[in-house]
Amino acid sequence: MPEVVKALKALARLSGPFAVAFVQGKAERVAGPLLEAHHALVQGVAQGLVDASAPGRNGIVLVSPQRVRVAYREEGLGA
Repeated sequence: MPEVVKALKALARLSGPFAVAFVQGKAERVAGPLLEAHHALVQGVAQGLVDASAPGRNGIVLVSPQRVRVAYREEGLGA
């Protein structure tokens, strides 16, 4: 996974910060300054992170040039 994180951060350095929303463990939408043509590629890469850290959950992958974070909703916490 370190290579995936490095690739996402490098893309954010070129394009600016972006996010990928995931629903029930499936990457669904990309938000940010990426070209439309890159959305499917970014969704596929983000899917690997979601599978590893938040399978079956709802949340977002936040990508900046400095870091990649996976945030997801915990059931029963009102989050």
